[in-house]
Order: sequence, then C-alpha cells, then structure tokens
Amino acid sequence: WERVANQVSWQTQDYLATKYPAKNEAENIFVAASVLPQPDFVQAISQLKFKQGLTYDGSLVAFRYSEYHPESIADTIEFKKHLISIEHTWDLFQKNDIALRFDFEQITAGRKTALISKTNNLLAPENVFAEAGAKLEFVTIDASEGPVYIGAGAEIMPGALIKGPLALCEHATIKMGAKIYGATTIGPWC
Repeated sequence: WERVANQVSWQTQDYLATKYPAKNEAENIFVAASVLPQPDFVQAISQLKFKQGLTYDGSLVAFRYSEYHPESIADTIEFKKHLISIEHTWDLFQKNDIALRFDFEQITAGRKTALISKTNNLLAPENVFAEAGAKLEFVTIDASEGPVYIGAGAEIMPGALIKGPLALCEHATIKMGAKIYGATTIGPWC
C-alpha cells in the first residue's frame, strides 16, 4: 500500500497504536487491512467522495471520511471486479503469486535492473530485476512463469536453481545448490 498511496497510516487496536500511530488528515481513506492493492481497486478508492464507502460481497472494504467512523457512511458503491484479500492464514501462501506480480510491477516500473553477470543462466531475463549490490554468480533463474526480484545486498550463491515468481528481499541469502520454486518470498535479512 505504501507504493500506491501518497501517505499510509494505521487504525489499530489501542495496544498497537504506539508502534503504528494513526495520522488523520481532514479527509482519509480507510481500507480493510485484509485487502491487497490492485490497480482497479486502487482506482476505485481514489474516486470515493467524502462520506462514501466501497463494498465487496456486502462488506465495507473502504471509505472516505475525516475519522474512523464506518457507521457514518452516507452512501456506498459496490466494487464488482474481483478483489483479492487475506481471509485465512493459508491465503498468505495461496495468493502470494498475485501479490508478487503486482509488487514487481510497482517496484520496477520505469527502472533498470543492475547489471547481472553473464555467468548466470537467465530464462526470460526481462522478468529478472536485481537491485544495486545484489550478488549472484553461476545461478540459474527461470523467470518464464513469473518475475524474480533480487533486493539490494541480497545474495544467491552458486549452483542455486530459482523458478519465479520470487522476491528475495534486501540482504537475504539463498545458499549454494538451493532449489527454490515460485511463488516464494524471502524476507529481509533471511
């Protein structure tokens, strides 16, 4: 959400408010935490008028208001396209492919990958993006079925076999000879 919105804030339980403070403006757009950003949905919420909400399958998923008061919504619009949301813990794995593809487009839009050594074997190199400082030599990456993102300072050691979609976040490591299948996300410093 930070990549598609001007400013992001959180409306949390009281015990989390210190770590995740709310930044209320004169007008705010509130979005259900379970909903993943998608171009059609982002466009729909940006067009909401003050005191207007957006519903999906009968549930309120976003609204524009000054403060968090969903009961004060004057009008709602039904979002009719498919909405991707995390409802169960297993959705993190089942919907990771969709999230990886969206994130890859957002992160790499208008940018060029850092130079990737010719010692690597890349299938669909247009779908591979390495940040400056990423280290990889003698690696096979198959990005023909999904993008592969390699974060700054991340390392893929020799002999690794990677099949996208994959996000290897900053300073994370894939060890020698590893076989990683998509859709996989490896977090920062992992």
